Amino acid sequence: MTDGATIQKHPLINVVLFCVSFSAMMLVGVVDASEHLASGFSKDSEYISQKILPMIRALPNPLAVDLIIAERALW
Repeated sequence: MTDGATIQKHPLINVVLFCVSFSAMMLVGVVDASEHLASGFSKDSEYISQKILPMIRALPNPLAVDLIIAERALW
């Protein structure tokens, strides 16, 4: 799952992993979208997907990923 945050004027995307096998979530990575937004683009679903797919592929068992939830944002 993803969640957007702006911390000290830096637009971030938090990438979180949730698994039914354990009760806690795990932070997989954080993306700083400052440069992307400064170029006039937005944190849309396509951008978010391009950023989280490499994170998923780096997991120990990336084939175990069933669903990606990325909210469509218009920032």
